[in-house]
Amino acid sequence: MSSSGNGETQAARRQFVQGVIWTVLAAALALGLLAYALQPENPKADFYYLAAALAALAALVNGWSAYQGYRRARRPSPPAASPPASSD
Repeated sequence: MSSSGNGETQAARRQFVQGVIWTVLAAALALGLLAYALQPENPKADFYYLAAALAALAALVNGWSAYQGYRRARRPSPPAASPPASSD
């Protein structure tokens, strides 16, 4: 594998790992905000619902970024040039 291909693979792996970390953190924040919003007699429930929705959206975007990094890291190397097949 060429050095540029190796660097691209490393960048894709880094994108995948960072995407997973931020997805987990955003999902935990969304669940925490949702749990806090569901408490009875919470005067700011609407704010926490909105914040939980935004955190869930951030988790979705970061999850997509992690998926793209995973796909880029797992892309097989291009095949080597082979001689043309004879058509006898």
